[in-house]
Amino acid sequence: MEREDREATAALAAKLRLNLDRADDRICTETVDAASGETQPAPPTLHPPPARRFDERLERLQTRLGLSHLNRWVLVVVALIVAAVGLSVTILSWPDAEPAASAPAAAPEAAEAAAETIVVSVAGAVNEPGIVELEAGARVADAIEAAGGLADGADPGFLNLARVVADGDLVAVPDAADEAPPPGTEGTAGGLVNVNVASAAELDSLKGIGPVLAERIIEYREANGSFQSVEELAEVSGIGNALLDQIREQVTL
Repeated sequence: MEREDREATAALAAKLRLNLDRADDRICTETVDAASGETQPAPPTLHPPPARRFDERLERLQTRLGLSHLNRWVLVVVALIVAAVGLSVTILSWPDAEPAASAPAAAPEAAEAAAETIVVSVAGAVNEPGIVELEAGARVADAIEAAGGLADGADPGFLNLARVVADGDLVAVPDAADEAPPPGTEGTAGGLVNVNVASAAELDSLKGIGPVLAERIIEYREANGSFQSVEELAEVSGIGNALLDQIREQVTL
């Protein structure tokens, strides 16, 4: 009996060796029944579903790190908060698109100043005497040109053609045929000195006005235009209210 068992064992071992040689280094998936000596295919290997495998891996990682279930969820919450904060910072720091630069609109005051006009009366020896419209800053020569230019026999020698005219000014061009005024009285009318056309010598003849103030009066009217009133003489440097009262009856516009 014992001999038969040894023979059966040897036969079983030989059969297993034969099966292993046929496998060509492949994994043997068959089993051998020890009682009958027959080979049977190995039962199929049951693989756990992916979710279960992920949980198992997570459990192993958690065991290695020594984390409890509570700590794991705390770490998950912290990771979500960090991600949310990072996303918020990225969105807030994103540069805003700048609007395309547009040409600045012209200031209304500048447009009105550019279109400002003045009205001047031109009389005397001109081709078309009357009212003319000029741009602000125009001069006596511009007013004469706007009135058709000098007429035949005009004598503009005593006019300051470079003087800046103001709104409401009168530009009178003398005629050579008229009786010429005596020297030194070109800027006088009825014994009064016209401060808008008088020369430095005529202004110097006024009581209280010397050569210095006479030059300042001429500089003022060339820079600001004709005087609009006698009181405007007080704006000339050196002429106060007392001196203005003294010359008020000696001047005209």
